[in-house]
Amino acid sequence: MLYAHVEDGSVTYMGTLPKNWRNTSNLNKVNDSVFLKSLGWVPLIEKPATIGENEVSDGWVQTIAGSNGQVESVTSTERKRDMTKEERENVFIHVGSLYDMRAWYYCGRCMVG
Repeated sequence: MLYAHVEDGSVTYMGTLPKNWRNTSNLNKVNDSVFLKSLGWVPLIEKPATIGENEVSDGWVQTIAGSNGQVESVTSTERKRDMTKEERENVFIHVGSLYDMRAWYYCGRCMVG
């Protein structure tokens, strides 16, 4: 399970629970969600974008959810955007074995070696 650490209204860490954190050992083995929340550790929900052929990732945005001053979770949502004309013109299209460099083509202009 993934977690986010929230401190003073900001996400300070995202990922698996660390083994040691501040004065707490074996944090990664704690299964008590109430205890974890008391330390600022809440579940992290990741929402990756579906990237289309002419789109690229445009970073991730974190949203802190909760009520009455209590943080319940963090959602990390991937943003996407359309490629610029220059990005579309410079896309490498792989057409074969990853290790066969002769199989790489560059925007229709043959770059085969």
